[in-house]
Amino acid sequence: MSTALGEEVAAVSSHSALQLLRTLSASSYGPAGKSKIIRASSDGALTITSTSHRIFGAIRVEQPLARVLLELTSARQAGGADGGLFTLLLATELLLLAERAPLSSHLVSSLLPEAMELCTSFLLAPECAVVADLKVSDLESLLALMQSVLSPKRVALPSLDGLNPAVGEVRQLAFLIVSAFVQSIGSAADYETEMAPSKTNLNPSQPDEQPTNLLPGVRLLAVVGGSQLDSELLVGVVLDTPFFASTLQASCCRTSHLAVALYNVNLEPMMPTSLSAKVSLTSSSKTTVAEGLHEMLAKFAKAIENAGISLVACQQRVAPALVLLLNSYGISVLARLSLRHIGAVQRLTGATPISELAVPQAAFCGVLGEVRTVSFSGTDYVHLVPAVGAHAHVQPVSTLVLRAPTRTASDELRAVVTCGLNTLGKALTQQRPRLLPGGGCIETIWARILRDRARTLGAPTSAETAQDALFRRSRQQVLVLLAEALGNVVGALVGNAGVDVSEVMQQLDVANSEGCELKASNCQSAWSLFGWDADRGCVCSVLTLQRVQATFVQREDKNQLILDEVSVKALVQQALLVELESCKIEALRTAVEVACSVMCVDDVVVDGK
Repeated sequence: MSTALGEEVAAVSSHSALQLLRTLSASSYGPAGKSKIIRASSDGALTITSTSHRIFGAIRVEQPLARVLLELTSARQAGGADGGLFTLLLATELLLLAERAPLSSHLVSSLLPEAMELCTSFLLAPECAVVADLKVSDLESLLALMQSVLSPKRVALPSLDGLNPAVGEVRQLAFLIVSAFVQSIGSAADYETEMAPSKTNLNPSQPDEQPTNLLPGVRLLAVVGGSQLDSELLVGVVLDTPFFASTLQASCCRTSHLAVALYNVNLEPMMPTSLSAKVSLTSSSKTTVAEGLHEMLAKFAKAIENAGISLVACQQRVAPALVLLLNSYGISVLARLSLRHIGAVQRLTGATPISELAVPQAAFCGVLGEVRTVSFSGTDYVHLVPAVGAHAHVQPVSTLVLRAPTRTASDELRAVVTCGLNTLGKALTQQRPRLLPGGGCIETIWARILRDRARTLGAPTSAETAQDALFRRSRQQVLVLLAEALGNVVGALVGNAGVDVSEVMQQLDVANSEGCELKASNCQSAWSLFGWDADRGCVCSVLTLQRVQATFVQREDKNQLILDEVSVKALVQQALLVELESCKIEALRTAVEVACSVMCVDDVVVDGK
């Protein structure tokens, strides 16, 4: 790496910057990782955080190579769990190891993708015995996935104490997130039926052509005041517009089926090009424009009452006179709702937005079970409760009310919960979401596969030329380089707990020695995969899988009975620490691609214009 100011200075600077990023990401990685204090340069405000995207957003580096690395990683970091920190840590490890390798950067960057594909192809093998399908109906697996996401983010759980956390608190928050997820997709059985692919996706780690939106039925409401233990899940929509809580009519604050009219047009007649243009006056009429408008609004309000509508929700402004008229008929009004609010109301009630001042047809009206006020930390909010029973266009919506004692703690808790929801949301984009063992297990298995492959390339052949031998040795070195980088990531995970890294990594390697050779068809009824559990401080079983009995599928084709190929796979029996396969593969690919991109840069050209 060189610049116009001198190669040696720039090289030292880039190496130091990479070391700094490596140390920063390694010290924050995993459940035992240390949190970081972010100090705002403008006002000096301090924020304690453990989420990768907030740490990345606060880092300011001037060294060009490190800056490009950080920007690429931030833009493409994997969602959920430790995806961002894993990506940055692995990318910096690859760059630092490539500096010491006796190979050109161009050769390393051209061979690294091949080594990476060796890892991903292992997971995509038909009978791979270290992955298992994630079923929405398997709540224990969902809880294990959420606890794996939440455990490294201890700032949002202030009562957690070092390596002896109150596991019940982590499980409680994980339970709230999983409950919101399950409610947002309705019945798990119905969801799995709908997601059954008409044609098999040969690569389950790749998303569908038209991925599902990430959990539109889950809303977050961050409230400052109270403990995280006071967080709760409310069915329905909670509007953080306290102004409307005091204007709700008593007729809406009861349990019944309430008709809802939804408007996305301006109901303020004093605005230009609005209702005033519809009032026509004759020369003989004594009616003023204001009186004509009031009469029109009165007729509209009366028609709304006659239609049996109890709640009018509007995305834009509503004339104060119209609000008074509607209130006089016992009809509540929610005006100037944001796009986020109006979308939630539409999803919850099934109402169709109307773009004119007209009474909606019955088919366009929505339905609610109850409209009431709820109070959090002395502030009232509007709570829209769904109606009981089926409705044509109603979709489930729930609100996670997140409680935290301070504003900074509230922001951190919201970021952590969003990370967990994004992880579950990414599972919805897969036809076959699958789980991997966590705690450094899959990285250990990958490293073993890479080293075994490097050993098989060690023996020369009789017909090998000198150039072939050189290329073979280069492939060996790159395979070992990626294996060493993955091993260093596991070392950072274990080292943050203050234990003997080499001893624990040896235990992991021995415990998972058969993992790379396991086939679901050759396994016994159940088998375990082992990882590092920071809470227990030891290597233990993090994922236990069971073999699915072979099922013979018969079909007739031209009067001939054909026996389809037998498929044997693994299902989750017990999960403790797990990761989403798509997130892990995305993080691995991103780290390798970013490292290869930066590795091929040799000069920084300063534009003096």
